[in-house]
Amino acid sequence: MRRSRRLWFVLAALIGGPWGWVASARGADEGARCTSDVMLVLDGSGSMSASDFPDGAPNRMDRVRQALARVIPEVAPVRRIGLLVYGPGRQGNSCRNIEVKLSPSPGAAQAILDFADRVRPGGRTPLTRSVEIALEVLNGSTQPAEVVVLTDGEDTCGGDPCGFARRLKAQGRDITIHVVGFRLPRTSETAGARCLADETGGRFVTAETTDELVQALRQTLTCSQISSPWPVEPVEPVEPGARRLAQVQEVAACRR
Repeated sequence: MRRSRRLWFVLAALIGGPWGWVASARGADEGARCTSDVMLVLDGSGSMSASDFPDGAPNRMDRVRQALARVIPEVAPVRRIGLLVYGPGRQGNSCRNIEVKLSPSPGAAQAILDFADRVRPGGRTPLTRSVEIALEVLNGSTQPAEVVVLTDGEDTCGGDPCGFARRLKAQGRDITIHVVGFRLPRTSETAGARCLADETGGRFVTAETTDELVQALRQTLTCSQISSPWPVEPVEPVEPGARRLAQVQEVAACRR
């Protein structure tokens, strides 16, 4: 049984792509876990109700829900995920509408999808303060942690994302912030949202469609380090094409 488990991870590493997630999910059943937690900061502001797509509806928020439903169940078996939503809520000062729905928790897929289903877009975009609160939640984590921000716009509540990220960097905080920009205005590609990622060594990924959003979420929520309960033998780099398939077959033959 140990040999078959080990072979599974070797094959996944050789093949790459989404199979890596399959291996991770299967490993979770045996106790494998991501070595870092993640907080997802979700934009629920009024602009997320826009249906500015060639085919019209569904709107931005509904497409976010569709993308999350495809990605979160892949991630949750091996990674503790938390959720913060900003935007909807009280009408008086929507810049204060920031709510931690869930601190990083194991097996959180259904809870996160349920919270996302209940988001009704409204209010403004307190982007900087939301990331700050997400980091406060992660301060209590016993593991390294990351923040993934999914937003369709810049901070509209007077925050300074660039200044905030630079302060984190100057403090030597070991924090990585990834930003997924969903239908961001072109000006945002060099503005504050991107600064959060650039200054902390994170990824800045833009998406215009649901499929692109799925890929962006996979890139940013992917766990790069898995703690495995069994030894994983090193795999030498392989070339694409026929040679890759030949090496997979060779590994399989050696394990029989």
